Parts: sequence; C-alpha cells; structure tokens
Amino acid sequence: MNHLNHPYFGPLDTDELHGIIWEQSHTLNGETFDVHLWGGNASDAEQHPSMLDAFAKFLQDLPAMDVFARQQLTHYLTEDAYFIEFHAEELTEGSDVMAQLLADANGGNISAAAFSAKMKLQNIGMWLDQPDAPIILDYMMEPENSDQILAVKLTLDYQLATIAWES
Repeated sequence: MNHLNHPYFGPLDTDELHGIIWEQSHTLNGETFDVHLWGGNASDAEQHPSMLDAFAKFLQDLPAMDVFARQQLTHYLTEDAYFIEFHAEELTEGSDVMAQLLADANGGNISAAAFSAKMKLQNIGMWLDQPDAPIILDYMMEPENSDQILAVKLTLDYQLATIAWES
C-alpha cells in the first residue's frame, strides 16, 4: 500500500487509482458544496506532490478562483446563450431565481453576468490523472430543479482549459 502524507490533505492512499482519496465539504458565499480529490496512476507518484500543492493553493484561494470561474462563465454565456435560454424555458414554474432573472431582464434577454452570478457551485473535482485540466468546478442553476452543469475546467496553473455543458 502506497501512502503519501501531504500538509494540507493529510495521509492519502495513492494505490486508489481512480476513486476518491480525499473529500471535504466547503462553504463559500453561504453555499456548501463538496470537494473531491480523485486518485491517479500510482506510477506517477513523483508528480503527485506538486499537483497536491497546486490543489491546496487552489482551495486556499477559492474565493478568487470562484470569481475567475464566474468571469469565464459570463464570457462563455455571452458567446453562446443557449444554456440560459434552456433554463429560461425549462424552469418557468417554481423557480424564484429564474423568475427574478426574467423580471430583471424586463422582457429582454437575461444577462450572462446576472445568470452566472446566480449559478451555484455544486462540486469541485481535482484529478491527479488529468494533467491538462485537473481542476473542475461544477456550476448549476437551481440544482434541485435541473441536472444541467457547466463544468469549468482549469489547468494546474489556474488558467481556463475549457467549459463543458454536462448533465
């Protein structure tokens, strides 16, 4: 059994190839969400400490990282508003958030900035075996009413790799 002890994450079982090797609930802006650290290839153990350090710094800088991710979401939604339009059509009843966004739009289009500001950070995944985009922030609009996700995927140096619409 291979173990790695990290100052932030504590003891980690690096034999767990693709399962969760660390998890914790976090709260940001009054919202609670889960953070998962997923195991990678144990043969890449030399790489893990530097990745773990980057993940720890990311979590310590989470408020700024959330602002950055929401800026990227705003840009993405400005370029392609279909995710907003989908939710405006699908969440017409029983959604106070969408009702407010539609009212604020005053008959026009919901702004990308207003929409991304209302999205909830639902989950963060940090992947030891995904070097191109190891940090994934899952944002949802009304997760109790919709299973649609915009996954903001970041590089190890906290740059945008891509945004993917998932469900």
